[in-house]
Amino acid sequence: MTNGLNGLQVKILTWVVYGLIMFLTVVTGWQQVKLFEMPNEFVRLERYQSDSNTSRESLKRIENKIDSLIMSLRIE
Repeated sequence: MTNGLNGLQVKILTWVVYGLIMFLTVVTGWQQVKLFEMPNEFVRLERYQSDSNTSRESLKRIENKIDSLIMSLRIE
């Protein structure tokens, strides 16, 4: 059943498998915790896009105001 492995080797391999299972469980749990924390650190795509559109509109309004000021100074 053990394909030529003695009792000590079987015991060591069993503990190695247990260790790997434990390691993968801890890593998976840590990943889930980090996944739930992610929205606090990053902005969702929809909000980023709407914020960037708002900032572009604001820049365009500022640019128009500057243009109108420059034009008013040229006329006088």
